[in-house]
Amino acid sequence: MAITFEKRDKIALITINRPEAMNSIDPETSEELGKAWMEFRDDSNLWVGILTGAGTKPFRPAPI
Repeated sequence: MAITFEKRDKIALITINRPEAMNSIDPETSEELGKAWMEFRDDSNLWVGILTGAGTKPFRPAPI
């Protein structure tokens, strides 16, 4: 799986787990993220959604 989805009290923690690719979003990851955000949306017990990335460099910088 390219992501993990955890529920901690009223918080959803979504982690992209592709540190070898600086957590870039490929088609598989995009699909998993969509499902995770829908689960967050549909769970009335969750109030906050946090998106993070695994590894020491969580995200690829955007090109300028």
